[in-house]
Amino acid sequence: MFSVGVKISGLDDFIAPSQDCIKPAVLETSSYQNSTRGTIKVESDGTYKELQSNGNEVVLQKAKITLNDCLACSGCVTTAETMLIEQQSYSQILEVLKNRKFGDIIAASISPQSIASLAEFYKESFESTAAKVSSFLKSLGVNYVFDTNVGRNLTLLESGKEFVKRFRGSKENLPVFTSSCPGWICYAEKTHGEFILPYISRVKSPQQMMGSLVKRHLAKVLNEDPSNIYHFTVMPCFDKKLEALRSDFVVPGTEIKEMDCVVATNELFLMIAETGSSLDTLDGTPFDCLLSLLNEKQKRAYQFTSHEGSGAGGYIEYVFKYASEKLFNVVRPSIDFVTKRSTDHKELFLTVDGEVKLRFAVAYGFKNLGNFAMKLKKKNLKYDYVEIMACPSACLNGGGQLRSESVSNKELLSNVTRKYLSLPVSEPTFQTDFYSYATESNEEVGGDGSFLFAEYKSVPKLNTNSLNIKW
Repeated sequence: MFSVGVKISGLDDFIAPSQDCIKPAVLETSSYQNSTRGTIKVESDGTYKELQSNGNEVVLQKAKITLNDCLACSGCVTTAETMLIEQQSYSQILEVLKNRKFGDIIAASISPQSIASLAEFYKESFESTAAKVSSFLKSLGVNYVFDTNVGRNLTLLESGKEFVKRFRGSKENLPVFTSSCPGWICYAEKTHGEFILPYISRVKSPQQMMGSLVKRHLAKVLNEDPSNIYHFTVMPCFDKKLEALRSDFVVPGTEIKEMDCVVATNELFLMIAETGSSLDTLDGTPFDCLLSLLNEKQKRAYQFTSHEGSGAGGYIEYVFKYASEKLFNVVRPSIDFVTKRSTDHKELFLTVDGEVKLRFAVAYGFKNLGNFAMKLKKKNLKYDYVEIMACPSACLNGGGQLRSESVSNKELLSNVTRKYLSLPVSEPTFQTDFYSYATESNEEVGGDGSFLFAEYKSVPKLNTNSLNIKW
């Protein structure tokens, strides 16, 4: 039994659903706790009542499953299907905007995958759609609108460094699995636990990099307490809500979340409709340049750029090129993928003097995730690095993206990908004032490593058999 706060679709997309995740409601009223249990009946309006032995009727509370409950249990793992929780919805954002206190700062970080989905829906260019989304949010009172590509660049840079360090080490913790997909992380922690955790990259995802940049660095630059900043993201994936609510993604020394709320692309669409707005009628407003705000040496307007690679974020392409140069002095190696059974499983090799030096792979979709994990357990996974995502075709096909009844999913994905890759390519580089500023100033805002890195941990399985639960 789920509360009305939870909406679930695509049940066949759940991986190994476990009844252990069903949690009985614990009523806090002393009158109920001290009473003798009786018969439960369901009223015509859907309410539950207990007929106690003394003749009294007690209205039972419905169990509510929150996102934190999902992370705390050992039950179902979903790819990125629609799980809308009251704590993480656009209604919460509208409420914050309506009841904001004087001096509060509200910031939004928008993923380029979400912009691409909206651009295809409105049949406009990526840049035009982004400007109109910015205009819409600022008309509601949002102070800053950022591109999560800023956080992604930091993620890519650190991912390259991390892989080279591991490769030069004992290699016991190879392959390195990317960690930016929360659906994959949730599955790994609950299903494989301690066995697989050493292989997962510790570098934060772009979303959580943005959380650190806004709640730690921007707060410091603006001389604001992080508690006075409300930060939300728009993402192509519902599982990003799970990621934002992880207990370790907080400002050091506080319980302040780095990310206050996450809404999916289709939730932003509903938010626009509910407020009576339409992107078609809005004039564009540029995105804010977070780099300029954080570093006065780089005062400039924000320019959208893309990256080499797919909508998954370009991890495999960037790390492959970086590692090829740092480890084997091969500059700008060719990116020639070998497709296996489908485009969701591809291989990439670096060959020097006839010898394979690096073995990289792409694994999208839970079928491939499970296969890769099983091969790793059998010590039969011969890769050094794996770009791994829970959704087939990766993030542009996320569960939170807009769908269409007029075209096939394949055609829609192709069109969204075209919008996404329409931007000029700009490779992240360490030779920027911003990278030095962001990493060095980390010492001033709690240099505990939590700015760039995350910790993942095994989620113990419950010993509860739901069939034995006494409701």
